[in-house]
Amino acid sequence: MSMPWIHPWTSILSGPTGCGKTFFVKKFLNNLTRMSDTRFERVILYYSEWQPAYRELGSSLEFREGLPQTSDFADDPRPKLVIIDDLMRQSSSSGALCDLFTKNSHHNNLSVIFITQNIFHQGRGQRDVSLNSHYIVLFRNVRDRAQIRHLARQVYPEDPRFLQEAYLDATSQAKKNKQQQQEKKRNNKKIKI
Repeated sequence: MSMPWIHPWTSILSGPTGCGKTFFVKKFLNNLTRMSDTRFERVILYYSEWQPAYRELGSSLEFREGLPQTSDFADDPRPKLVIIDDLMRQSSSSGALCDLFTKNSHHNNLSVIFITQNIFHQGRGQRDVSLNSHYIVLFRNVRDRAQIRHLARQVYPEDPRFLQEAYLDATSQAKKNKQQQQEKKRNNKKIKI
């Protein structure tokens, strides 16, 4: 059963460093025709620091350092996907991210993926960004499980345990899969010796 994200959409991907956010984006982009109901004519990734992993995301991406500006796509009516990676601190002192989520997405025919390490970052306009997110993807965070409890109380105030249990189920399965992959790698190394 396919449930594509409906364009124009805004989303947050949140999890600690090294948890697989960039890998998720790679898979998302590789399956974009199934993940979104729109064929994007431009995909632009904004970043704070270049990562070699970006090369694996696809050759059709445009890469730009720093935060997006409205002028980057104001005169372009084509459907666009904007990915903002690791610009959490920079966005705190600028209204650009908030503007993307609250008005530019709809008015400029763009969908947005904001990749962050903290879903409740206390920066300027961050609450507006969160409240205007159509989709939220949370990755396993061993350090702060209070984030999911807090989000669950916001999203399902009458039954927060529903989201908490779903999150724990999904992230514990991901942990098991990762452990199995690591064990397989160790076994392969033993065989080679």
